[in-house]
Amino acid sequence: TPQTEEAFYEAVNKDRRIGRYYESGQFAEDLSRFTVRKCWAWQSDKHDGYWDWLSESPQPYGTDFSGNREQMAVAMGVHAHTNKGRSYVNGNAEYDRNGDFGFSYGKAQYGLLFEEQFEYALKQDPQVIMITGWNEWYAGVHDSPNPEQLTGGTLTPGRYLIDQFTPEYSRDGEPMKIRDGVGFGDNYYYQMVRYIRLFKGMDAVPVADGGGAEISMRDAEADAAEWERVSPAYTDTIGDTAFRNQISFQSEYRYQNSSGRNDLDTAKVTQDSEFLYFHITTVNEIVAEDDEAWMNLYLDIDNDSSTGWEGFDLILNRSRDGTSVSVEKFVDNSWNFETVGSAEYLLGTNSLTIKVAKDVIRKAAPEADFKLFAYKWADASVSDGDVMRFMDLGDTAPNDRFKFLYTTEKLPEAKTGGRLSWITVLCICIAAAALLACGGAYFFVRRRKK
Repeated sequence: TPQTEEAFYEAVNKDRRIGRYYESGQFAEDLSRFTVRKCWAWQSDKHDGYWDWLSESPQPYGTDFSGNREQMAVAMGVHAHTNKGRSYVNGNAEYDRNGDFGFSYGKAQYGLLFEEQFEYALKQDPQVIMITGWNEWYAGVHDSPNPEQLTGGTLTPGRYLIDQFTPEYSRDGEPMKIRDGVGFGDNYYYQMVRYIRLFKGMDAVPVADGGGAEISMRDAEADAAEWERVSPAYTDTIGDTAFRNQISFQSEYRYQNSSGRNDLDTAKVTQDSEFLYFHITTVNEIVAEDDEAWMNLYLDIDNDSSTGWEGFDLILNRSRDGTSVSVEKFVDNSWNFETVGSAEYLLGTNSLTIKVAKDVIRKAAPEADFKLFAYKWADASVSDGDVMRFMDLGDTAPNDRFKFLYTTEKLPEAKTGGRLSWITVLCICIAAAALLACGGAYFFVRRRKK
């Protein structure tokens, strides 16, 4: 249908469909259009025409029905009842025998198995990589005749549990809340982004062009025409400030979130010899408030993730008066602040512009040359130093822990098959990746950027 067409891609002059095509001829009329592969775990090395969604390391190729290599599975974890979790590497199923379902092992957040399998897949260079998984979050309990049955390295006589179980013994990439220090947050999402970029390639980071714009800071509507001359435009996803009020499974809990306030839309940056100018627009008329979390601007001037708070050196606009906003630097790499100056601001109907002197910024980053830095806008979001609140409170541009990267010079292009640093992964948010779900897994086609 026109509504679902974008969810398919063309392969060998057909679209691919994963499934059990052989049952009752139910797809017979589709076979002229679709390329079909069977899909289950641990089958690719046994049968042609199978694409695994889960394989042991080193993973075999999934093939067509003639045995031609096409695909490879990459997993974030295996199964609790086989004692192969997220940290299971080098074929060592004895890695965790602490007897507490992996809670004290303390390595789930590092994505060790995911790294092992994706690194191998990159070297094999298949046409398609299928990632298991995203948001299964389901645990099944089964009877076992084995009185010495182990689940997650822990004795569970007469029972075993499979699939999603604990942070170590599960295979979801979907972010999770960290409670009492337990969990992996959104680490797997960024690890996945990194590897998808290595596999598919990515667009070059656009070089900033002020376009000769003259930002007056006197009339927001008049300045809007000047901002049209500035590039690039950094766009945020819109429509993500809707209030939430949802009953949980079995109606045990209710999730409520009414923190959405200003729906951030498009950001731009320009500069002259003395000042930096930051501009953000919103989808609707800006809701003006006077709290510390209203339309904050975060700056990572030194491009060093080990300095400041979560890599940010400065935060602007935690407080304001009629004409200026605060400029504060983060102290002791923590959510503590020291005022270094102020910056001029201009509020429009659906825009906010901040003009900050480079000399003020240099009080926090003395070596700044303003050729390369990262920034982020946030509204009604983090107010207590918990960076994970970027995910679920208010709105941020870009989303979650990403940052926009601003550069006045062309950067070296990242080569497919090489390694991107974490600063690159966390800074660049130029375009959203298109993800196609298939039974809890994702598959990515190698349409690489040149």
